[in-house]
Amino acid sequence: MTRARAAAAVALCAALASALAFASQAPVRIEPSAEAAIRLSWRARGQPVEECRTPSPEEQAKLPVHMRQSRICERQLAPFHLEVALDGAPVIDSQVAPEGARHDRPAYVLRELRVAPGTHRLSVRFAPEVEGTASLQTLDAPLELADREVALVTEDPETGRLVLRRGPAP
Repeated sequence: MTRARAAAAVALCAALASALAFASQAPVRIEPSAEAAIRLSWRARGQPVEECRTPSPEEQAKLPVHMRQSRICERQLAPFHLEVALDGAPVIDSQVAPEGARHDRPAYVLRELRVAPGTHRLSVRFAPEVEGTASLQTLDAPLELADREVALVTEDPETGRLVLRRGPAP
C-alpha cells in the first residue's frame, strides 16, 4: 500500500469516527408519546394443592413392581385471579398461574397499562382461585398521573399488601 492510500484510509477512518461521535450526541426520544403508565409488578407464592387418586390395575400392571404405589399424588401451587379496573371499567381479568413445568414456582404479575395523563381511579383485586389457600389482596386508590409518569403497583415486603408507588418514567 502506498503512503497516499494509507493516508487516505486514515483520514477516512478519522472522518467516520468523528461522524459517529457527533451522531451519538444527538438527542433521541425513546418514548415519543405523552402517555402515562401503570405497572403491576409482584410475585406471589400460592399454597400447595395436592390431588391424589388410586391408580387403576391397568396402570399398576404397566409399572415395574418397585415403582407401584397405592396412591398417586400430584402437588402444585394454587393459581390466582387478577382483576384490574381503571375508572370503573375492567382492563384486566385473567388467571395468573404459578411458573415452572409442574406449576410449583411462584406466580409473577408483570403487566403494564398505558393510560392518558390525568385523574384516574385504580382498583386491583388479586385473589387465590382455590378457597383458603392464600389471602385476598386488594388496592383501590385515586391516581393523578402527569405526562410520561409511571405508577407502580407492587407488594410491600413488610406488610404483604399491595401498595401504589409513583415516579417519573425512566
